[in-house]
Amino acid sequence: MHLHPLAEGFADVADDYERGRPGYPAAAIAAFGLPAGARVADVGAVTGKLTRALLAAGLDVVAVEPLDGMRARLVAELPGVEALAGTAEALPLSDASVDAIAVGDAFHWFDSALAAPELARVIRPGGVLAICGNTQEGPPPERSGRSSPTSTRASRRRPCSARAGVRSSATC
Repeated sequence: MHLHPLAEGFADVADDYERGRPGYPAAAIAAFGLPAGARVADVGAVTGKLTRALLAAGLDVVAVEPLDGMRARLVAELPGVEALAGTAEALPLSDASVDAIAVGDAFHWFDSALAAPELARVIRPGGVLAICGNTQEGPPPERSGRSSPTSTRASRRRPCSARAGVRSSATC
């Protein structure tokens, strides 16, 4: 499995990641516009922060994470969740097998030229690519000496303009 060289540096920091990263609010998940029970792949699932929110929304989730340590922490946090080894560029999923792909704070690691057609391959016609990210509000904590709250932005995007039937993009 090919990973960005910098991503490999996260292989042994699952506990720190789990402690330090914020989760995703229900409103961000609701913005995806998916019905309960929809099949969703959380790609770049890391320790399952987004996976938890997707499950809480009543979605049927398969987590895809390339780093063994992160995936092991996800399974420890969410026993029973289907968690597969894979990358956005080589998903271990069948063609048109999910209603949506959700990505939380991992999209910048993807090789977009390879990931876009792969994401489109596994999303069913009319499906959604939902990209979420937590952003820091205010100055970075190291400058201000205090923690700053985070906000979450969610976007629904077309994974590839060549993919017919994928819903148009919207930002919420």
